[in-house]
Amino acid sequence: KAVTPAAAMTDFYRQPGTMAIPESEFSQVASALQSISPTLSKVIGDQAEAANQASADQGRIDAEKLDAEQAREAMRGNFKNLEKSGKIPVGASPFRLAAMQASLGKNVVQNLQRELNENIQKFSDPLSGLDPDAAASFVHERFGELTKGLGFYAQCAATEALDDVERGFLNRVSLMKADRTAKQNREDLANDISNVLSADKEDGQSYKDWGLGLTKKIFDLVNNHHKLTGESGREQAMKGLIAQAKRFAEDGDDFRAGALISAMEDVPLREAKPGEKADEVPTFGKEFEGRLDELRSDVENLAQ
Repeated sequence: KAVTPAAAMTDFYRQPGTMAIPESEFSQVASALQSISPTLSKVIGDQAEAANQASADQGRIDAEKLDAEQAREAMRGNFKNLEKSGKIPVGASPFRLAAMQASLGKNVVQNLQRELNENIQKFSDPLSGLDPDAAASFVHERFGELTKGLGFYAQCAATEALDDVERGFLNRVSLMKADRTAKQNREDLANDISNVLSADKEDGQSYKDWGLGLTKKIFDLVNNHHKLTGESGREQAMKGLIAQAKRFAEDGDDFRAGALISAMEDVPLREAKPGEKADEVPTFGKEFEGRLDELRSDVENLAQ
């Protein structure tokens, strides 16, 4: 992230006297007496600070009036063309020039932020195959390209502004990727369950063997999903069963729809614990008894 600025602080030295404060009669007297009175010395300092602040404020206003090419010139410390065009006065205060450059440096990061937002879908896509550090690398590469050759104050302001932008972008990428990964895992489980439930019985295979095979496949899918994501996967399995059973019933195969429901009733919801009997393990039939009864009723109605 560190980039060597093209200009140093001393490059803002324009000409002798540019930082001098216009002297009033009061300030001349104060200057003469400041070595005598600390209070008068503070007055001089406050007056200088106010003048410098006013110059800096003007520099930020100047930055808003520049077009893209003028902004690039200013960030690189090329002020002569701006003086010729009347954008800044000849021999402008270093405080004014530094503030203008710093403001433009922050604008660079604002433009980068818009570019990052445009690419957030790509970096948060769990199927993109991108390296986990790809988003951070992209931020650093684009920042380096956009700030190459910038002057000292533009570079410093851009670097400071980047921290929050980069942190926010990477956090959003992480959260969106986790959310999209979870959604993709659910979709994959639903598709896998649908494929298992819709598979035809093999020739010569009994419905009992078909049901046992289906029960094992569904359990393996749901169990693996739980190990991978921490989610039970039960709801996806239940939705898949409802959709496929109704599809069979609508096609007039209510027997197969009923067999499918019966097979799913025996699917265990988790692996048996040590010493636990098979009939003590919770099953789909026990967990979704009411919904399975409702599904049987729907299948009968659809088959009529």
